[in-house]
Amino acid sequence: MKSLKRYKKSLKAGFFACLLFIHNALSYDLETLSHNPKWLKLLHFKNGKSEIDDPKFFLSKEGKTNPYKELVATIQAFLESKERGDNHPICKFPARFQFLDSLLKLKSKLSFFPECKELNKFLREINPQKISIIFSDYYINSPASMYGHTFLRIDPPFKSPLLGYAVNYAANADAKEGLMYYIKGLTGGYKGFYSIFPYYKKIFEYANLESRNLWEYSLNLKPEEVRFITLHIWEIKDHYSYYYFFDKNCSYQILYLIDIVHPEYNLTEHFNLWTIPVDTIRVLKEKGLIINLHFRPSATTLISEFIKGNPDINKNDISMAQKIARFEINIKNFLKEKSISTVKKAKILELSKNLFLYFSIKEKLPQKVYKKRLLKLLSARSKIPVKIPIKVKKPYPPEYGHKPAKISFEAGSENGKKFISTTVRTAYHQLEDRDTGFLKGSEIMFPAITLKNFPDRNKTVIDNITFIKIISISPRNIIFKPTSWLVNFSYQRDWINKQKKPFINFETGFGLGYESHFLYYIGISSGAQINLYNSKNSRLISGIKFISIYSGRKIKHIFSIYPRLLFYTNNITKSVKFNYKSSFFISQNTSVTASLNYVILGGRNFYQFAFSTNRFF
Repeated sequence: MKSLKRYKKSLKAGFFACLLFIHNALSYDLETLSHNPKWLKLLHFKNGKSEIDDPKFFLSKEGKTNPYKELVATIQAFLESKERGDNHPICKFPARFQFLDSLLKLKSKLSFFPECKELNKFLREINPQKISIIFSDYYINSPASMYGHTFLRIDPPFKSPLLGYAVNYAANADAKEGLMYYIKGLTGGYKGFYSIFPYYKKIFEYANLESRNLWEYSLNLKPEEVRFITLHIWEIKDHYSYYYFFDKNCSYQILYLIDIVHPEYNLTEHFNLWTIPVDTIRVLKEKGLIINLHFRPSATTLISEFIKGNPDINKNDISMAQKIARFEINIKNFLKEKSISTVKKAKILELSKNLFLYFSIKEKLPQKVYKKRLLKLLSARSKIPVKIPIKVKKPYPPEYGHKPAKISFEAGSENGKKFISTTVRTAYHQLEDRDTGFLKGSEIMFPAITLKNFPDRNKTVIDNITFIKIISISPRNIIFKPTSWLVNFSYQRDWINKQKKPFINFETGFGLGYESHFLYYIGISSGAQINLYNSKNSRLISGIKFISIYSGRKIKHIFSIYPRLLFYTNNITKSVKFNYKSSFFISQNTSVTASLNYVILGGRNFYQFAFSTNRFF
């Protein structure tokens, strides 16, 4: 115990000696400086502590919770370190040094300046000049990206953004962990890191491999601010913070990189319970930080738009283009074919080129084979001097969509019993909502609750709690053959015998989607409902679900029919569910909806109709 006390005394003595030295050397109010917003942002401070969890990020043992001691330890390290190379604290924390030097003139107090070879090499490679924030479209097949994803791109002073570098924040996670992946992602079980890649690799990953459109928003930042962000990326890139899917996620952590040059906007303070990527774009736009937008279509968008823009391309032409892209027919013989016009040949070869690029990524073609075949295609295309421009119709940017949370006030009748209800949804988009800015045919609800009141009976019940519901209806065509699917996990009141009873409901399904004037889905659905009051009323359910969706600019109609079998312990019951919803969109964040649900169950009929007003916020 005595040795421990002596140790603590020596620590305190050392700290105060250091403090005295720094005060004498700098004559600056360090207590005030430690609360400077820029210093706190450099430490990623929020709510009294840093959101960086790696102890190696701090030079003081108490640095995570005490910005003053971290400031003193940082200055001491800068002034006293004997390291002359990359291990000097100035080389490791160049943004901190630049900030403190601008106020304290630290350079004049140094006996030597370290040679930061690695840092200088990094800066030469990145060559920072401009910066953009990139929004990659929703990727419904990944829980971490189903709401979209944002990252930064640092551009050199060249015209082509392909030469830029992407700055990404992501969890060091493995989706193959199954259920643990979701649990660890929700509870901070993964470490998140900032990382830097050439931008073209991100295009390959998002636009080509995952078929996600990219939205590139140029930020209104000065070159010296971009350089300061780059210096901070250097000092933070090897240090982790715990990753949370909903709040401390990719989009949230990226905001810190902008906060350090504009702490007055306090961007991270706008997000506490959850951070949805498109909301961060909205906040940046509100602050006037976005000055330009460029749309980069995915590989599938390019191919689909090419076919739409060239209606003279028929199924046979597309089939031929696919065969050429897969080198199943001889290109020389195709060029000699006299029954095909020159313009048509140019279009088929243009489509073949884009299809080849798509197939080669999906099928992971070896690099040597890829180069050899691409050259053959380009050579063949160059022999037909006819320009075929690809006009891509730009969809509405994601920030034009409705806001993610929603509150609905509903009035109607449940089998003759009048009711009023309120539904609150935290995120994100339902089939009956307007598609502008969202993936058509998608629904992500997580979570939502509906309270229903029957005034005549003076009774209020929880009608529904949706823990998670996802629907992905992806239309198939002659080229792309995606599988549509749905999953629903909820608590809900459902019909049994002559009344509604509470069930825990789990449903999943797979099927096919098609699109003409309507969007269609047909697929097999199955699941289980566990009755919370009487286990004998629990049941397995299986049937075929059909959904039809019409989307107009101001109105949307959804009709579904679900014939199914209900398996009880003692019998099997036939049932059919009909649902119809019609939504009218008053503005970006206001709509009204009329709905009718009709159920035939065991020879009895049940119905519910209602009208609701909806506000997104």
